Amino acid sequence: MSETVERSSLDFRFEGYRLRDEAAEARLLASISERGIEEPLRGVDPPQGRVLLDGFRRNRCATKLGIECVPYLSWGADETLGIACLLGPRRQRSLSILEQARFVDKLLSTHQMTMADVAEKLSRSKAWVGEQSVPLIASLIYLRYSKRRYSKFYRVFNRFAMKCFLHEALMFWGYAALRCIIDNTNLARLRGAGSDRQLPRVHRYLSQQRDLSTEILALLIDQGKFYADARGNAVFVMQAGKPNRPVGAELRGTGQRVWRGLAAGSRKNAGYFWIGDPGAQHLVLCESAIDAISCHQLHAGSQVALLGRPCLCISTAGIRPDAPWLSPLLARGYHIYCGFDADDPGDTASRQMLTRHSSIQRLRPPRHDWNDVLTAASQ
Repeated sequence: MSETVERSSLDFRFEGYRLRDEAAEARLLASISERGIEEPLRGVDPPQGRVLLDGFRRNRCATKLGIECVPYLSWGADETLGIACLLGPRRQRSLSILEQARFVDKLLSTHQMTMADVAEKLSRSKAWVGEQSVPLIASLIYLRYSKRRYSKFYRVFNRFAMKCFLHEALMFWGYAALRCIIDNTNLARLRGAGSDRQLPRVHRYLSQQRDLSTEILALLIDQGKFYADARGNAVFVMQAGKPNRPVGAELRGTGQRVWRGLAAGSRKNAGYFWIGDPGAQHLVLCESAIDAISCHQLHAGSQVALLGRPCLCISTAGIRPDAPWLSPLLARGYHIYCGFDADDPGDTASRQMLTRHSSIQRLRPPRHDWNDVLTAASQ
């Protein structure tokens, strides 16, 4: 029987034993934002507190969505029994071979169990336990010309371990190296499979054909507001509320046929894509995410005379004179400008918006749209 617990009461010591899948985590994040956490997190309850064994991905999603209490199911107080439940036939498929090997090594080393003990605990053969190899990560650094090398092997290699490794190598050399080449595939972001392989092409389209700043795109990637899907479309995440929970995404085609639309299940009435200074009191409404990024970039670079002050740029995901979230923003005291395109549909929607909300002002792009202004200013 599961119970509801605070995330702050959980011990995440085993999080490094589990591998990350960013694409699967993004799908889970969208699912949890709509339906909540349907499957409880699982762990053991020794006297020191609750130790999480399964559900780290759900916990990270809960953190992003601002969910403080989560469903939790205990496998008892014995850590070895909890690991056995995790490696059991029913849940084994959810773990990769590397993850299984790490937990088996935990039983063999920390808990001083023999292969026979582990085999009996997991209802497995000794041969299966013996096949669970322990993965090692090699880190190598060498002097560019002399090729003098320093290498070390790790079971877990993270950024802190990398800093320690660099310090140890420089101490070994007597601080002789001015420049280093680090060969460590564990920290490399590979582009060989999944949707990430499309990111360089999408990034190239936005930076070269749309003149969007590579620094701004990198920031959006780090914030989880922009990524590339498996079909090579640019995906701009729409968010809602102070927790900035995802409620959908704008899509922009980057191939020969350029198009735009919304991801399936998007709720554009519940939120929007935004970029800029979170503390700004001036908002500019744009028709698309690319226009919003372009407008923000123009303000940040002072390439054209616009508002002359920090602002937030928001995409309405199409021409909409009265989005449901507009009135609450006005009620919070924001100074809002309608930056719709300089064409008949944009002008018509702007007049309708100003008729409904007299405090809103028109900010008409000097060219057709804000991206056209940006590309012209960049030439």
